[in-house]
Amino acid sequence: RISPEKGQHRLLEALRDWPTPLRVILAGEAAFMGGAAYRQHLQGLADSLRHVRVEFPGHLSGQAKADAFANADLYVFPSISESYGLTLMEALSYGVPSIAFDHDGARAILQPDCGVLVQSPAQLRTAIASLLQDTARRSAMSAAAREFAHCRPFARAAESVASLLLGVAKLSA
Repeated sequence: RISPEKGQHRLLEALRDWPTPLRVILAGEAAFMGGAAYRQHLQGLADSLRHVRVEFPGHLSGQAKADAFANADLYVFPSISESYGLTLMEALSYGVPSIAFDHDGARAILQPDCGVLVQSPAQLRTAIASLLQDTARRSAMSAAAREFAHCRPFARAAESVASLLLGVAKLSA
């Protein structure tokens, strides 16, 4: 979703004065509370970028989401905080090297052989430039990302959480 806690502004701020043509997809619908105003703020940031074309396709699912991941060179996960990075795992499952801001949810998922953790828009910009220029590194990260995600399917994580919750429910009954 398009929402301040998702941190999309940090990505756009990192791309100020980007020197070469770049296409960025910001998928998701505006959040219910404050999302429309934040979406307008993001559009203003996007309009100020000279060489970066930012697209806002809305919510992607099914084949449209699969196509977006399949055509991506990088996935940027700019969230301010997340308990679990579902879209980050999805990107890895498609073999998309990823860059994420360093927080608990991203740190638990993103391994150095699959992507890069950053702590500021400046570090994000450096990581984007570095990975876009290094096809061999992105290729190696892509293979590692697919393998990592394949060994950790979301269904297994969901089953573990459900088992824990059922166990807690039984203890409190």
